[in-house]
Amino acid sequence: MSAKPKHSPAEGQLYPAFVPGVRFLALVAFAISAYLAWVSLAGGGVAGCGPDSGCDKVLGTRWSKWFGVPVSLGALGVYAAIFGMTFKFGRKVPAAAQRQAWSVLVLAAVLVLGAALWFVGLQIAVIRAFCPYCMAAHTCGFILALLILLNAPFRKAPEKPWQVEKTVFVPPALGRKLALAAGAGLAMMVAGQVLHQPKTFKVQTIAPATVSTTALLSATANTQSLQRPPASATNASSSSTQAVQKPPPVTPPPPAIPANPLLTNLAAGRVLQIYNGAFQFPLDEVPLMGPPDAPHVMLSLFDYSCHFCRTVHWQLLQAHRLLSNQLAIVSLPMPLNPNCNHTVKRTHPDHVNACEYARLGLAVWRANRSKMEEFENWVFAPEKPVAPETVRQYAGLLVGTNELAKALQDPWISQLVQTTVNLYATNSTHYGRGNMPQLIIGTNIVEGTVLPQNLYQLLSANFGLKVPGQ
Repeated sequence: MSAKPKHSPAEGQLYPAFVPGVRFLALVAFAISAYLAWVSLAGGGVAGCGPDSGCDKVLGTRWSKWFGVPVSLGALGVYAAIFGMTFKFGRKVPAAAQRQAWSVLVLAAVLVLGAALWFVGLQIAVIRAFCPYCMAAHTCGFILALLILLNAPFRKAPEKPWQVEKTVFVPPALGRKLALAAGAGLAMMVAGQVLHQPKTFKVQTIAPATVSTTALLSATANTQSLQRPPASATNASSSSTQAVQKPPPVTPPPPAIPANPLLTNLAAGRVLQIYNGAFQFPLDEVPLMGPPDAPHVMLSLFDYSCHFCRTVHWQLLQAHRLLSNQLAIVSLPMPLNPNCNHTVKRTHPDHVNACEYARLGLAVWRANRSKMEEFENWVFAPEKPVAPETVRQYAGLLVGTNELAKALQDPWISQLVQTTVNLYATNSTHYGRGNMPQLIIGTNIVEGTVLPQNLYQLLSANFGLKVPGQ
């Protein structure tokens, strides 16, 4: 005599662990998706993921949205439907209601399975970065979908009407139609992501960046002493303070005030102040595109190894040339590499040499400022950065090998890099996920690849500048 089966399809019963397992996985995936949707809509950062992390890269791409709407919102509806359908099973539930529940579950399972494969594939092949939260949700969804599809009662309808009333089944033909419907839904999702041209930058309002006239001696001292922003720059939240603490060790700077009485007789210098003076950049010291006495000054944070920074470089150069002496751009390299940036936890392949590029760029400025534009145009010309050895050779040809070597030993370089990193950390903590490049224009901070027309609109809104021909 054969053993009694663990479940009887005719009665609509399932393996004891099926319903609790489906509910648990659906709830976990729902919770993760809800959190990601909230982060996306609020524009904040993901807990435990710093700037330029896998989360930052994945959630900051076009693939995290469908026609501008976070894809996690759609996932919420699917997981909620799966969870709700689990209450349609049991001895007391009519077979017809259970058959309807299975139809919804099969459709949702195919959607979840296809979406998991699509988004994991994107992270592997396109984005080349992984979001742990996303992967956790996709893993739960993948297991959930397999659990549903492997337990679905796929079989033909009974021949006798009275058997139909008591039997739970999903006809194979209906299963194929549900799979095709799910495939059509997935195709719509993919098409929406491919066809939609999302906004590539984000604008936030900050306290106005001001240019003040300060004694040059005082301004120099302030810049050299800024290894991290003071507490006043980051007291908006406890997480803000944590984001800019513990920078990696740097070479100690030289005395802030050289023993030279002639310095006290120098003319006043102009200083760009960010966050109410927490960050101060003397215009006659830091890398500058344009004249230090220009009436309007903006700031650019970039990485020589950042693809989007290459695009924005040419846009800023064009804006500078069109606006002649009206605009100066403080151009600060901000390397996305943990060797010199404490906010980055892992080295992305694109940014392996970011610290070295930043040091070479600042050394060229230190050695011969007149060669800076030529150097940066050469570095940003190729689609991808060339080897650092080649960059160093070219820099040596521009400013002289000995002069370059001497400039590279200047502690000012490490000091400025750390100040720039701390500014980036403060921006990322308060205003976004750390997308690069970043521009500070008057009362606006711009993250990402700003389009030329939007850049000119921001210059007009903040400074009243009118770009000729625009």
